[in-house]
Amino acid sequence: MRCPNCGKNYDAGNQCPHCHIDAVLFKGTERLSDRLYNKGLSRLHSMDFTQGIQELRRSVSVNKHNIRARNLLGLALFEIGHIGEALKHWIISRSHLKDNNPANYYIDKLTNNTRDFERLNEAVVLYNRALEFVKQKSDDLAIIQLKKSLEYNPRFVDSLNLLTLCYLQQRNRQQANATMERVFAVDTRNPIALRYHSILNPARPRPETRTRTIIKQPAQANAAQDKPPDTGPFKTVTIKERKSSHFHVVGILLFILGAAVMMGVGFILYIPALQKEHNQTMQTERRLREAAETEHQIKIDEYIENEDRLQEQIEGHEKVVADMQAQILQANRAVNVYVANERFRLGTIEDMRAAVGLLEITPLDGLPFDTVSIANNIIETAFPALATHYAAEGISAFGEGDYSFALNQLEDAMRFIAPYNPQFPHVLYHLGTLYYRASGREAEAIAILSQLTALEGYDTFPANPWSGRRTLVQNMLSNLGQ
Repeated sequence: MRCPNCGKNYDAGNQCPHCHIDAVLFKGTERLSDRLYNKGLSRLHSMDFTQGIQELRRSVSVNKHNIRARNLLGLALFEIGHIGEALKHWIISRSHLKDNNPANYYIDKLTNNTRDFERLNEAVVLYNRALEFVKQKSDDLAIIQLKKSLEYNPRFVDSLNLLTLCYLQQRNRQQANATMERVFAVDTRNPIALRYHSILNPARPRPETRTRTIIKQPAQANAAQDKPPDTGPFKTVTIKERKSSHFHVVGILLFILGAAVMMGVGFILYIPALQKEHNQTMQTERRLREAAETEHQIKIDEYIENEDRLQEQIEGHEKVVADMQAQILQANRAVNVYVANERFRLGTIEDMRAAVGLLEITPLDGLPFDTVSIANNIIETAFPALATHYAAEGISAFGEGDYSFALNQLEDAMRFIAPYNPQFPHVLYHLGTLYYRASGREAEAIAILSQLTALEGYDTFPANPWSGRRTLVQNMLSNLGQ
């Protein structure tokens, strides 16, 4: 026999003497994983990403070496915007199979195109920032971040769901419905979007695709079958076929007498023997039945015992898989921190921004103290530097009349700047002015300018240049209806 795990041959038995794995259990888990993979693939074909991803997670939890399921899981996660988790599964897949693995192409395609990778990371960062604004009940600022996130990744389901929630809180049912439909275009059975649909449209449940069953009616019976039969005991007898029958009375009586004598002889000679044979047959059948019932019960007990043992082994394998996945995830998070540190040490604005973006999608919980210290040092140093750079670039471009470039730079500055930064009021003033001048961005202008006027000490800012600016801010807010 050939071991399905290590590939070595052995004589007999379920357990391989080389790698000590239960071959029957190993093949069973592979078949179960393949079935779950097929179910997940079917779900994805019907655009049900939520259930499809769930089935694929179960598939790789049962068999961590299922390369097809892990690669497909990465593609499904990538499709709904979970870039970091998709990359993690592709890296795990490549660690199991280095050659002829589609995961190599996915990773190279993602990492080699630096601009696209940064845009996808930026979408996640903006989503996290919007989530913080939602917690602070700043829906307008959250909507600004989410719209920017969806510009970077229009199929990011989490951003779409959060944007729907913001519109619900603002009682903007039209925008909420439109955003919710964008979710259904990606994931037809997304549970969060379905819940929002039930809130927005309680009287109009979302239709589900159903398979119609067509039952064929049985054909009518052949009319010829209703005719009386021409043969057999129920055939039709015509008058011509009838024949008169005459029996002699003496013959009838002799026949009856002979039959009675034969019945008496049969009863005396044969009935006891037949009864004895019948009793013996019944006893034999009873013993055979009892033996079969005992054997069947033994097989049932053995099956239950084997099933319990297999279940324990499966649970043990699942725990080992979960522990290994946790270790791999921990290692990947540490690698992200060290990669970010290498980018940060290069010192350019682009490298510092890439380092911060990588850290913002990397949880630091549970990492060693020195690794966390490296990450905190990057954040504490890079954020003020990036804020100062983008603020200076945006204000300078504003002064030179390059408003499109100024808008991009000032929005980037808002991502990194802290309220205590001296440049913070200037960034709010110039960004609010650009929103005011832009078409269709009135809500964003109100949010930014209101935040400026709410700053502590706003009324006592230095007269130069704030004396004229305060008047302009008040005029803009009045024109916006505030």
